[in-house]
Amino acid sequence: MIYLKSIIPVIAVLLSFTASAQFGGGDKLSLETAQLSRDIVKPGDEIRIAVKASVDQGYHVNSNKPKEDFLIPTSLSITSTNGIKNTGIIYPKSKDYTFAFSDKPVSVFEGNFTIFAKVRVPENLKPGNYKLTFTVEYQACNDETCLPPNSATTTVTIKVGTKESVVTELNAGLFASSGLAYNDKSKGEDAIKDSIKKAEAQKDSLAKLDSLKALEDSAASKLESYDSRDSAAVTSSDDRDISSTLEKSGLLFSLLFVFWVDLHST
Repeated sequence: MIYLKSIIPVIAVLLSFTASAQFGGGDKLSLETAQLSRDIVKPGDEIRIAVKASVDQGYHVNSNKPKEDFLIPTSLSITSTNGIKNTGIIYPKSKDYTFAFSDKPVSVFEGNFTIFAKVRVPENLKPGNYKLTFTVEYQACNDETCLPPNSATTTVTIKVGTKESVVTELNAGLFASSGLAYNDKSKGEDAIKDSIKKAEAQKDSLAKLDSLKALEDSAASKLESYDSRDSAAVTSSDDRDISSTLEKSGLLFSLLFVFWVDLHST
């Protein structure tokens, strides 16, 4: 019984595939032109892309992680012939509904939703315009049955610049909720260049400080020399004044002695 219960939804889906193949239908999802997060991208750096999808009213598509094994997930693939690599995909938040063809709630996307992607440009890619193709594979269902798997495509052209290109961010509001952060190689290179510049500036500052210290030491030495000369001059002047005083005192003493002798002899 458990086996039959689990296989009935699979049979129902297969029968719906057959009916759709006989009577047409299946193109229930369309894509807009993809939008970019930058006007130009440097070699080695990343750029984000928003792929907007629209599901016909009355239908939904399985999410990227359906809860039943027999349901086909929605998936985004990126095609490039220039070595541009996919570095991340973020799908929107899904909704859970219960339908007649499944006993469990089904995880789906409906209405309008956006899938965000991120790609990296090779470091050796020459400047120019490069085309990317985005393909969304999906399975559309209504409340009762599911249609055969289908796909929709859209393209976008990205402009690759040089290492020195000035990059302008685009559609900031759209990509703010993408959940994808850049991991640019040029930022690491720019950080290294900035570190080198700061080190060189610091080296120049230290050299200037050393020069100022040398000037300070030279000035101090000259001041000490001047102080020594002034002290020597003062000492020499004092010595001359003392000698002169002594000479004058000796002459006066001699005159007094002669006067005393002469006085007592008479």
